[in-house]
Amino acid sequence: MRISFGNNWRRYLFFLAGIFLFVSPFALLARLSYWAMGNVSKPSIHSTCLRMTVEWIFSGRLLLAILGDPLYAAVIALPVLAFFFGPLWCGWLCPAGSIPESLSRLVPSKAKIDLNGKINPAAVRYGYFGGFAFLAVSGLGFTVCCYWCNFAVMEKIVEDILLLNFGDLGIWAYSTGIITLIVWLVILGVLLKGGRGWCNFACPIGAIQSLAHAAGSRLKSTFKISYDRSKCDDCGLCMKTCPTWAITRSENSMKVNRHVCIVCKECVVACSREALSYSRG
Repeated sequence: MRISFGNNWRRYLFFLAGIFLFVSPFALLARLSYWAMGNVSKPSIHSTCLRMTVEWIFSGRLLLAILGDPLYAAVIALPVLAFFFGPLWCGWLCPAGSIPESLSRLVPSKAKIDLNGKINPAAVRYGYFGGFAFLAVSGLGFTVCCYWCNFAVMEKIVEDILLLNFGDLGIWAYSTGIITLIVWLVILGVLLKGGRGWCNFACPIGAIQSLAHAAGSRLKSTFKISYDRSKCDDCGLCMKTCPTWAITRSENSMKVNRHVCIVCKECVVACSREALSYSRG
């Protein structure tokens, strides 16, 4: 049984940086921003929460939130970045995506569920995103923040488990936290091929970035994963290494699904014939 740690080892350095930059008790980006603004508040995952800000887009609260804390402007900046360069946040920095992907690589391939080619992740993620948006604007008193949030669970793992801080049970006192942990980290993470099931199916900010990337990829001036059929020997290694199942076979060729590609460049590094590249055109 072979355990694969991926091809693009540089991503793991960015994964670690993402944890220290965005996750409490470190949250270095929020700490630096708060210091510059003279804000004495203690940063948490809510200081840079993308899930809340996506809800605020539909509920009309986003502008007021940004005026109160400029960090929330990330919900606008990330799709703009994705339009020109692809979802770099998803593929290189997001702690909630990198943790289950990394842990999944410790599990032998034969022990993982392989849904590649068996389900269209783009259809599921956009369906979830539509329901997310509907609840945000329904006026029925629902909230799509904090409950069922993998970011909140991830932060509690870092604070409570990795740092051995058991003084505050926090989210573990609620059944939703336990269920989210199991679904995000285990079922859609460690036990799923690629470890990015939550990203593929249930991440609203990921869906927004994918929409932006799919639109931007139509322009020659933007960056995306490009495929050169003349250099391909049909080995299929790119399909096997892609954590989001974005690469599929199509009529003796390969097709990159921009709606789920996170430009992680695992396929680029894996292809010895340079049939795949991250470039403009």
